[in-house]
Amino acid sequence: MTLFAPAALLCASLLVAEAVRAASPIPSALGLVALAVVTSVIVTRPTLTAVLCGAAAAVLYALLRPVVPFAAGAAFVALVLAPRTLRSITRAGGVVAALLGSATGGLGVSAIASSQHGGPERLIGALLLVTFFVALPLAVPADDARSGALRSVAARSRGVARAILLRAIAMRRRLTTALHRPTRDEERALDAAFARLEELGQARASTLAGGARLEDAMRARLVAIVGCVRALDRRAAQHEHLDAHADTRLEMRRIDLESEARALDELGATSQNHTVS
Repeated sequence: MTLFAPAALLCASLLVAEAVRAASPIPSALGLVALAVVTSVIVTRPTLTAVLCGAAAAVLYALLRPVVPFAAGAAFVALVLAPRTLRSITRAGGVVAALLGSATGGLGVSAIASSQHGGPERLIGALLLVTFFVALPLAVPADDARSGALRSVAARSRGVARAILLRAIAMRRRLTTALHRPTRDEERALDAAFARLEELGQARASTLAGGARLEDAMRARLVAIVGCVRALDRRAAQHEHLDAHADTRLEMRRIDLESEARALDELGATSQNHTVS
């Protein structure tokens, strides 16, 4: 999902949340909860944390909006984005994302509320501005849901199991930032391998018996994942080499054509000189 799509969805959610307030209390409350939960699930991936954070965002928005609109918007956006914020790659990034989410959410609600007293042009301008605002916390680098789950398991693990999980997280990040993405079947197989590794890690973290056997199984999964990632890297390098080779051939052909054109021009000029003579 690009940066614009979730930002536009958050902006639309704030606009709908303002409109829902005009309905009767029970439909308004139910609609607000459904809106916040769906937005959180779509923007941050379907997890229990996303559902809980979305519900909490709806409750705080309903409580704070009549009193302090800025605080209501801040709580709404910060909690809707909380699952992603918790997956920030660094702690500093998480703090920045949380602060940006709160600030931009508050500014967003204030801008939408003030624009409703003007014409359509003013509302459209406010929506564009709010979309830009709420895109700022989404620009902070964060892991995907699978990497976040692996990090959670790694935090409860020790020794060999922890090292294996951290290595798997590094491989996952390489996949998400790769220029050449795996095919759909490859991505499905890799995700199943990461999911199985997460299950083995959870089992290892919660038991003392059979630790060596579980670690061997985790190591086998990691070896398979690393092999797949390296194979994808080799394929990407081959594509780059072929592209570079094709570019070189095109450049050489261009030089040849330019040389032929110059030769023809010189020949034409020589012919004209002979004719004049």
